[in-house]
Amino acid sequence: MADHRSEIIELIEKSYSLRDGSAAKIQLLQQAIQMSDAHQDIALQYQSRLSMLETATFSGFEEQAIAAFGFCLACSDADPQHYPIQSLLWKFKYILESVADFPQIGAAQIQDMFEQMSTRYRDNGYSQRPVHVIKARALSRMGHLQEAAQHAGEYKQYPRDRYADCSTCELDLEVEACIWSEDHAKALELARPIIAGGRSCAEVPHMTFANLLFPTLILERLEEAAALHEKGYRRIARNRCFLGHIAKHMFYLMQIGNMEKAVELFEKHLPWALETREILKRLEFYIAALTLLEKLPQPNTKTLRMPKSFPIKKSSTGWRNGDLTGWFLQQAQQLASQFDRRNGNTCYQTRLNHRHKTVYH
Repeated sequence: MADHRSEIIELIEKSYSLRDGSAAKIQLLQQAIQMSDAHQDIALQYQSRLSMLETATFSGFEEQAIAAFGFCLACSDADPQHYPIQSLLWKFKYILESVADFPQIGAAQIQDMFEQMSTRYRDNGYSQRPVHVIKARALSRMGHLQEAAQHAGEYKQYPRDRYADCSTCELDLEVEACIWSEDHAKALELARPIIAGGRSCAEVPHMTFANLLFPTLILERLEEAAALHEKGYRRIARNRCFLGHIAKHMFYLMQIGNMEKAVELFEKHLPWALETREILKRLEFYIAALTLLEKLPQPNTKTLRMPKSFPIKKSSTGWRNGDLTGWFLQQAQQLASQFDRRNGNTCYQTRLNHRHKTVYH
């Protein structure tokens, strides 16, 4: 085996020992990709990107997963014998669930990607069940809740097979669909097996607990909400993949008046929001941050711990509330406009305008 091959494989294998959400894990795979590209070793170019695809999806670097997927799919189309499409069909779900988080990916392009997924599943003899599950999630992020609910209601018409999501992930979708329609009591009832700890998967109950925070508050189940926050935040605190769900925990803390803890989450996770290329997660965090800053009295704002990378400079007397709120408002408005223009609605501007209301989906 050539020296470069053993070194690349070592980088890939070393990445497996690091936790998801770790920037170091991504960096090892980036090195593997760069080295395989330099040597034009197609087999290792594919293998390193396949590893990146999985890792980036569950570590908050979806933009790298999308790029890796495109390369792997091209390899499969060019040489299906060595790079069978069956190795990528499951990965289609990762990519299509995340594409809506990037406003630079147009609505027509997203629709075309779903048609590709549907066609490839059908041509290879697999069920359309996961296509409807993933499309429901993507459409909800685009603000098309009625269409999303339609797909969430249709997926059971199709049989389960090896590429179907696990039953826990499908249950999580049903819970989320109830929240879209503001049927909060039903959402909590459906989620009982997940809340009780008997059902879990890679991102469940992590997402589920965050999504249920406001239904529990609306139904005045305060002890249950507190338990969901405590257990839920602990699961996601170290993984930037869940930055948007961390924003929901911040809103929960503001709603119950625990501003000190909300500030703690803001200070801890703001660097992720500034660094991420996942624009929807950045927007969700910025809206939560703006809401928090608008609620904070000026003396509390002065002593905020902000990262060195923050673009506003601190004055000699500390941070000025107006400067910070102005910056986050401007950023959130720009990002909301990008998403709404792509989605053909006013979903995110409305969410921004209603940031001080109790319900935050």
